[in-house]
Amino acid sequence: ITMDYNVYKAFLKRDLSKVKQVTEKFGLQRCLAARTAKNESILVAAALNTANPKVFRWLVSIVQEKQQFFSRDNDGYSAVSIAFSELDLDTLKQVTEKLDLQQCLAARTVKNESVLLRAAFNTANPKVFQWLISIVEDKQQFFARDNDGYSAISIAFSELDLYTLQQVTEKLGLQQCLAHKTAKNESVLLRAAFNTANPKVFLWLISIVEDKQQFFVREDSGESAVSIAFLKLDLDTLQQVTEKLGLQQCLAHKTAKNQSVLLRAAFNTANPKVFQWLISIVEDKQQFFVREDSGESAVSIAFFKLDLYTLQQMTEKFGLQQCLAHKTAKNQSVLLRAALNTANPKVFLWLIPIVEDKQQFFARDDSGESAVSIAFLKLDLDTLQQVTEKLGLQQCLDHKTAKNQSVLLRAAANTANPAVFQWLISIVEDKQQFLIHVRVTTGPFKEAKCLHFACECGNKENIKYLLRHGAKLEAETAAGQTCVDFACNKETLEVLVELADDIKELPKEKSFTIRELLKLVDVAKRALKLPDKQSARNYLTQFNDFSLKASIEDDRSPALRKSQEDGDKRNERKQGRENGIMPNSEESPEVRMLLRAFELDSAEMLRGLISLGFAIDEIDDQFHKHIVSQIRKQQPGSKSPIIATLLQFFPEQDKNLKALELMEYAVLLEKPKLLNDLMLLPQFDIISQTLRLLIYLKPKVRSKGATSSVKCCCQHPGPSLYANGDEDERKNLFDYLTGSFCVSDKQADAGPRFLPPIESVSRPAKKPSNEVDKEFVSVMHLVKTLDCDDLFATDCISNLVDQHWKKPPPLPWSSFPHCCTGKRPANTTVWQRYIIHVVAFLLFLLYFAWYVTDFSRIQQSPAPDIILLSYALSFTLQEINDFLNNVSRKEVTIFGRHRRVPGYFTDLFNYFDMTGLLLMWAGLVLKLLGELSDSSLLRSSQVVLSASFLILGFRSVSLLSYFKVTGPKINMLKSLLFQDLLPFILILLVLVYSFGVFFFNLLFPAFSDSKDAQALTKVFTVPVSLAFGIFENAQFESCSSSNLATGESCADEAGNKAYNGILVFVYLLLVNIVMWNLLIALFSRTVTELASRAEVLWRKNLFELLREFAEVSPVPPPLSFLHYAWKLLAKRLREHRPRLQRPVERHKGDTDVLKAHVENQALDLRLDNDRIEAQWNGKAEAIEMRQLNIEQQLSQMTNTLNQIQQQIQRLYYNFNYKLDYDLYYII
Repeated sequence: ITMDYNVYKAFLKRDLSKVKQVTEKFGLQRCLAARTAKNESILVAAALNTANPKVFRWLVSIVQEKQQFFSRDNDGYSAVSIAFSELDLDTLKQVTEKLDLQQCLAARTVKNESVLLRAAFNTANPKVFQWLISIVEDKQQFFARDNDGYSAISIAFSELDLYTLQQVTEKLGLQQCLAHKTAKNESVLLRAAFNTANPKVFLWLISIVEDKQQFFVREDSGESAVSIAFLKLDLDTLQQVTEKLGLQQCLAHKTAKNQSVLLRAAFNTANPKVFQWLISIVEDKQQFFVREDSGESAVSIAFFKLDLYTLQQMTEKFGLQQCLAHKTAKNQSVLLRAALNTANPKVFLWLIPIVEDKQQFFARDDSGESAVSIAFLKLDLDTLQQVTEKLGLQQCLDHKTAKNQSVLLRAAANTANPAVFQWLISIVEDKQQFLIHVRVTTGPFKEAKCLHFACECGNKENIKYLLRHGAKLEAETAAGQTCVDFACNKETLEVLVELADDIKELPKEKSFTIRELLKLVDVAKRALKLPDKQSARNYLTQFNDFSLKASIEDDRSPALRKSQEDGDKRNERKQGRENGIMPNSEESPEVRMLLRAFELDSAEMLRGLISLGFAIDEIDDQFHKHIVSQIRKQQPGSKSPIIATLLQFFPEQDKNLKALELMEYAVLLEKPKLLNDLMLLPQFDIISQTLRLLIYLKPKVRSKGATSSVKCCCQHPGPSLYANGDEDERKNLFDYLTGSFCVSDKQADAGPRFLPPIESVSRPAKKPSNEVDKEFVSVMHLVKTLDCDDLFATDCISNLVDQHWKKPPPLPWSSFPHCCTGKRPANTTVWQRYIIHVVAFLLFLLYFAWYVTDFSRIQQSPAPDIILLSYALSFTLQEINDFLNNVSRKEVTIFGRHRRVPGYFTDLFNYFDMTGLLLMWAGLVLKLLGELSDSSLLRSSQVVLSASFLILGFRSVSLLSYFKVTGPKINMLKSLLFQDLLPFILILLVLVYSFGVFFFNLLFPAFSDSKDAQALTKVFTVPVSLAFGIFENAQFESCSSSNLATGESCADEAGNKAYNGILVFVYLLLVNIVMWNLLIALFSRTVTELASRAEVLWRKNLFELLREFAEVSPVPPPLSFLHYAWKLLAKRLREHRPRLQRPVERHKGDTDVLKAHVENQALDLRLDNDRIEAQWNGKAEAIEMRQLNIEQQLSQMTNTLNQIQQQIQRLYYNFNYKLDYDLYYII
């Protein structure tokens, strides 16, 4: 790697002789293979070697594989593209000869920049661009835009000299150049205003352009050529500009943000004389104090940007007191703005002695900041030393912002001037104040503070101390690690969990919630590949909205930005909260940039905002209020595509608009790039948000491939957590999915619960909705709404369903858990209820079979009729209950069109239930009429009841769906009947009817002599008998005369011969061979397809079966009708209870209301006390157990020490004995 870099540097810096020596030493091929970290070759280095262009010429002549000159590096540039932007004309002429001019013109960078556009950047060699204009035949190539929207012409007017541009306009045509625009609608006039190196270009254009109004035309970001000119160009140029365009017309001109040329001139730091000149010639000085839309004025910007001499002249002309009294929209004085003027710190020092009231330097703006706090955040050491001398060190140290942040903390955030903090450390006596702000300056823990290491060690007392004094858990190191990350790395997170929500340990304003802690454990932005802050800033500043640029380029600390946001909320949001409209001042830069990201569908903008810290938690609410305000202010004929699209789905007064989230905006506006990133941001709500997204997208998905991708996406989160979790984690997952986490004894407080899908997002709303569905639902409710087969087949959902079969109802995700289940014994599970009802239904079938078979005996007593009537009433009410519990609409396809129907009607067996019950009621009515009036109706009653028994008996097959052996086969049976057999029967019926009419007229020409019913019967019986092989019913004798062929005994002789000769065989070929084999093939294909998905469909059917039997009566038929009647009545009363309760409460005394309120509060307090007492008892038991364990460990250690002491004494005795023995032996 080192050798490659040295070779690259040689070709970048050395002359041709040195380069040849390098190639001789290492070999040309080895040199060509050398690459830098950015994949830059020696060809790229030679193209950048402007001092020695002969190197590039020599390489062009000796390198055989010319395509290497067109290979791009990691930044997207090739040797050829760089050569046209850097090298001289002679070199490039040789390059185009060796590499071919057309091939060079066809070359593009990764941003689609041509060599013509690159040549426009070659300001050192403008003859290159002149030469290209003369040799390129297709002049339209000079107007072709790159990916950023710029062309060679637009770049030329912003970079090249006057002589070159005069030649350009001669050869390309002035009017064509003037008509050309960039993608942002920037004209060459505006681009020329950026050409600060050649201001004569702008003057020349003013002199030759007849329509001067073109200089005032605004582009997409609201800027014009005149506004840019006052921002960029020098005094002499602007004096001539105002002479030719008119000074008053220039002063009256405004940008889209209502910024005048005075304000733009205040930004012109390279030419402060422009502002000085304007001060002297503008008569109405109040124009300098006029605020634009973001609340800034020319005066406030001047103190923020310009030098001391300019500001001294300004205060002389305007008066110092008038300048000091002036404030921005955020109540920022010129003193505070001067503290931000880091390029000219003398301005702040100059203001201190001339301002008599020193307390103005300590006055806070709306965000809680003062001039002194900003000075310690921004200015250098020398300046601050003089500031403290003039204002008093102790007074500065005592000063705090609205967030209680001292100047020590602000100095700690002054990363551009670390000497300031070191100086404060040396002069401040109370060193304890610095513990919060001291940070690591180098190494892997750079920017880490004391709280980081306190969290890493798990020292609870130190953590509390630092938090009390303003330290923040969200503070990041240079590597982006928070204090919580340090705790997680050393497994000390439990200490922070103990401190969460504990106001006894920490003051309320310094405490943090467990949710805030967990959000730092799982930072949302980690799911995205974010750019670094500088790259994000560079990308966002490409957008020429200067108010947005100022917000991006202002490198504010997180604490300052947070305090400013809080100040905005306190002072400007009150009216917006009351009216649901965000005030104009609250249309913050991040909200406007996010809106721009939605317009462009730019994931890069979103990630840039997150990287810079702009996309904070409140962005969702702010963005929504901005959209609502825009819709309410919407004028007819507006061209805003976002507002126009939203109005299609939500009328102006639709209350559901208030429940939208960012992800739903992306769905509505069809922004797929943003949607991919927004799906990863919800953190803890990612499962529910993903399910909501799939519910929205399901109606839009048409192709099979897209459906598969949606299913794969929805299968990922839950099942992965289940597969990787242990028993406790799986239990927590099931509680999460069913919303069964309880913080109190009240079931209504169980959670988590999420917003249900908004129907208007899936399809445009026809009328406004004045009521928002505020009922929050569990994840399983969303799973049920999504109705995805593959999701039910996952082990996670399947095991959850199996668990609830073994639990008593109601289901946690039931739509009507209280009114549709009733009070049931806690030990009666859904499985037991299923067995009870299956046995009861089998007994019903036995009874019903006896009833319709022994029909004469049942007429002797009314008891059998009463029992059957009870069965009919129970089953009818059960079906009504099932309909009410399954009334939510589902997407179905009917004759190729998508419809939404109640879920009850999507189950085939429900049609059998309805048909069987209707026939049962019809049979009972016929039997009653037969006994009362006409006894002949009894036979009809028996037949109708038998038909009911047939249908209900077939329906009983569905009860076997619970078992894995029979369940998949029943699902196959439903598909065979509904999807294959029914369409086949329709086709077969057409053939049977067609051949039947033909055969009847062929065989029985004297049909007019027969009865109509007999004729109709013959039309169907003949082809049906042939189709099913009953040939004896389809054979006829020939009549002696055609008049006798009436269809009763014989057939026409000629017709019978044709019928028996060939027509029967044609019919049998079409029906018995083709059609029956087609049906067999269809059945075979369907069974093969369903076999692979049989278990998937069975598991989903098992979920539906669980839902059905969790809602049935605890008492089986025929007595269940009492339960259903009570239940439906209770539901209706519960719906009408609020309406009936209002008149009663209206006349209730205040004492009664207060008494009920106090009783409820007392009950809640009692429950909370019981819960806290149980927690403390648990903690006390844990402490006692821990103390007992410690005592046991101490006892064991004491015994061990005693044993060690005894062994030492034994060894000492043995040693002394051996020593005495040795001494005795020696003596």
